[in-house]
Amino acid sequence: MLAPGIGRNAIKQLPICQGLEQHLPSQHRCEKLNFIPMGEAMSLGHDLIIMRGGRIEQAGTPLEVYTRPATPFVATFLGSANLLEGECIRSQGHTMLRLPFVELPVPEGTPVGPCRVMLRPEDISIHGDAAMARAFLDYHPQETHVALGDLVDSRLKVDLTEEMKCLDLMLQSSALLLWGNHDLAYLPERPWRSFGNFDELTFRDQYQANRGRFAAACAVDGWLCTHAGVSSHVAKLMSTETLAGGVKTIATWINAEFAQQLRKLNPDVVAEGPRYGFGPLFQIPICRGGHHGFGGIFWCDFDGEQTQPSPAVGPQIFGHCPVTYPERGKSFILHDGEVLEGPSWLNMNALYDGCWIYDTKTDQIVDLKTGRPH
Repeated sequence: MLAPGIGRNAIKQLPICQGLEQHLPSQHRCEKLNFIPMGEAMSLGHDLIIMRGGRIEQAGTPLEVYTRPATPFVATFLGSANLLEGECIRSQGHTMLRLPFVELPVPEGTPVGPCRVMLRPEDISIHGDAAMARAFLDYHPQETHVALGDLVDSRLKVDLTEEMKCLDLMLQSSALLLWGNHDLAYLPERPWRSFGNFDELTFRDQYQANRGRFAAACAVDGWLCTHAGVSSHVAKLMSTETLAGGVKTIATWINAEFAQQLRKLNPDVVAEGPRYGFGPLFQIPICRGGHHGFGGIFWCDFDGEQTQPSPAVGPQIFGHCPVTYPERGKSFILHDGEVLEGPSWLNMNALYDGCWIYDTKTDQIVDLKTGRPH
């Protein structure tokens, strides 16, 4: 089969206690509380103040502070963030942001000169690249290929023709296609808004006509494959019999739950506010701009949530959260006070310098641009 760290953040996001959200806002106005977990603060608070060393770093609404942090400390305090050194320049009458891998337009009036840029994981996309899709499909074409989702919505190269070509190429292939969060935004059910450069109807006909080509999970060569991975929170929803059945049984359970939890809600009305899905598989965690303590299989962020891929479901391959290069690791298991090594996991959503694929037969991560193992 061919398929394209824990503990960095200082604060662990905690799930909202059941029923707490109904009472805390009024209590905050009349009682002095010394501590509230960050998850509750982000989802319930009207105003947010970030302090460091007794000094205020930034104040504002949770959304303002999360999306426009005033300092690097605030950016990394509130969740996963990629901080890049860049430069704003003037080019052909326009202001451009120059990063190591791309130049992007920025609003006029932005001061020119060196700058530091924050990219949240949800802001980064390397999708919609037809050349990358072709390289993926051409590598050992006789083998089963598994695409981990997000076939469209490139943020680095805005070209509708290119994205249409990439999507058609994948849909016409024999690859096993998994749903990603970007793909799901174009279905009539629309569990969340579109995060790309196009409106929500742009790719709808293609996805709707080919929805039978996609699955939420698959099991190939002993690996459980999903878009963002299965955390222990999701694994706890499975029965003992399901977990004991192995990755094939687990994938079947996920696909059945996906079909039940994906349902229409005002499908022809563009809601003003964000939409966050209709069940635990669709949850968006606090660290990715959502309202939940943990993310489902389309939004899980193991780093931001301070957790690990669930060892209970076996070996996993996933993408979604960008990493500099493909990451390989092992989950851990606590048994009788000892930390034991658990199943392997792979994050294939590499951001820089390559077009990566994992070959299960050789147990190698290969850069398709060079043909060399990573």
